[in-house]
Amino acid sequence: MTNRFGPNVILFPTAQIRARLAADERARRKRTIVVGQPWGWLWWPGDRNPVATDPDIDDGRRTSRAISTMHVDWLLVLHAARYAVGRLPTDAASLLALSEVEVRVPIPLTDEEHILAQSWVGPASPVTYWYEQDIVQDGRHRLWLTRDQAPRYQLPVFSTNLAYLADARAGHIPARVTLEEVRSAQEWWSGQEDHLRETASTHLRVLTEVETELAGEAPSTAPEPA
Repeated sequence: MTNRFGPNVILFPTAQIRARLAADERARRKRTIVVGQPWGWLWWPGDRNPVATDPDIDDGRRTSRAISTMHVDWLLVLHAARYAVGRLPTDAASLLALSEVEVRVPIPLTDEEHILAQSWVGPASPVTYWYEQDIVQDGRHRLWLTRDQAPRYQLPVFSTNLAYLADARAGHIPARVTLEEVRSAQEWWSGQEDHLRETASTHLRVLTEVETELAGEAPSTAPEPA
């Protein structure tokens, strides 16, 4: 059985989580998670997890990275991250007015599980996906280690093409840099199937809002009339 939560109406497997918690006696408590750069998140279908093979094997490692051997419940980590992003507003204007959002997550977590869920959605090392090139730029292990839990649920990933939006809006880099990224993303989305577009509908609205905003700030590249 699932419950729906948040303005994004994301499915939440309440019964499954309760069963996991009842079977595990480790000390857990409810935590707060901070979602960084709320305007940069999108939902990606869990049955299209962009990490298809073990990153430790792909990297030719003789020993697994520490994250691969952590004694944590990845179901809880995944749904804590999903819950936090699911509490974000869905209208683009509201998202673009925010720098971060603090969310009280109702899923009890161990210290390590909280660190992992926070890292997934936080400003320092979010799970970041360049969907146009199908490249996970950060978070390969987190996506791989939640693969068994993910197929039925949308995955929250941070969009690479909005990674420097805050810098562009603050004038630290030319607005046209991010504007070009956004327009390239819009062109990519125009060729995707309806299901994928519907899953990422909030992200598409943000791209439209950002394109309008930055187009007014970026200098024209057209030649001046004679």
